[in-house]
Amino acid sequence: MKWRSSLPSKSQAYVISTTAPGHDAKGRKQYRYHPLCITCRDEVKYSNLVEFARALPSLRKRIEKDMKFRGLPRERVLASVVCCSITH
Repeated sequence: MKWRSSLPSKSQAYVISTTAPGHDAKGRKQYRYHPLCITCRDEVKYSNLVEFARALPSLRKRIEKDMKFRGLPRERVLASVVCCSITH
């Protein structure tokens, strides 16, 4: 990818320490992130993953229990939504 650098305006000065704005060969604005910024973002993004994985079996049991309700009570509707969101 061909990279053309551009300097940020004063209103964008806060991003200087973490990103390098520029434009690719097709003129689209792109950002290159500092490796420490990427590491920090990934730590925050995945920090709760282990806790979620531990809670998943009990969540699945609750969904199974709530899906046994007849009709469309609140519990069954919510279980359907949660079931769809964790399987797709």
